[in-house]
Amino acid sequence: MKKKIPSTRLFRIEWICIKIFGQLLHRNVRYLPVVLPMYFRSVYNARKCHILRASYCFARYLDDILDGDIRIQGDPTKFIEHLMSKIRNTGGTSSDNSDYVILGKYVYQNIDQYTTNGVVPSRELDILIEAMLFDRERADRRMLLSRAELDNHHLQTFRSALLVTLNITGAQYRPEEVETLARAQGSFYSLRDLEKDLSMFINNIPEGILLQSKLDDRGYWNYPELIQSAFIIDWINEEYNQGLVQLTRLRKVLAENRDFHFRATIKPLYKGLSYLRQKLMRQHNIL
Repeated sequence: MKKKIPSTRLFRIEWICIKIFGQLLHRNVRYLPVVLPMYFRSVYNARKCHILRASYCFARYLDDILDGDIRIQGDPTKFIEHLMSKIRNTGGTSSDNSDYVILGKYVYQNIDQYTTNGVVPSRELDILIEAMLFDRERADRRMLLSRAELDNHHLQTFRSALLVTLNITGAQYRPEEVETLARAQGSFYSLRDLEKDLSMFINNIPEGILLQSKLDDRGYWNYPELIQSAFIIDWINEEYNQGLVQLTRLRKVLAENRDFHFRATIKPLYKGLSYLRQKLMRQHNIL
């Protein structure tokens, strides 16, 4: 029998989510199509949507700490590791009652009730957090990765986030359908955030392409200089076309998978990527 969660705790968690959503929308209204469905779908299942919002907001908070959108004193990696140690403390000895410990504990204590087809949401959330921490390590060490390493990292990151969401919503899906969307996100989001990521010393251009460009180490992090290189321009076009191939496949997936929960989750993401495709054409002068 499931332990009933006090209504005061649920209200507190919802208030934390509202604060995080408010910060996101203040930063960029592009998050609105992500936020609104998490409330509209409460009509169908308020409990699931509450856990979905909590999971999203928890992951978003960690990501914002690690990429610097939320400023803290001290090292962000150590901050997150310390926070996670409090959340994973199941012995009941931690006296920390702060918002994000409460939020994290609620998420980890509830998402595994949505384990299906061998996909354990808490494990996927762990994979996602490890990917976020790796991005921070990349920035701190100014790491360059091969094309295969970048593709695998992006696939792992976006696939884990999608699996957590789809399992909570009760969607019916095939692994290859999730991979199609994850690969499209990896390509398009890397291009969208290219300048911003470089300013934080996260480089999503394959090391081999950078070496071909014959720029010096300083140039690897200089966006205006990078996009003058023919090799980088060719990579941008290639990455865009890879994303376009996956987006076309995703349209076919949506036409064939008629599961309501799958479509309700994936269709807004598909529409967002379709809009982003047009924006990227203008941003990078893609013909």
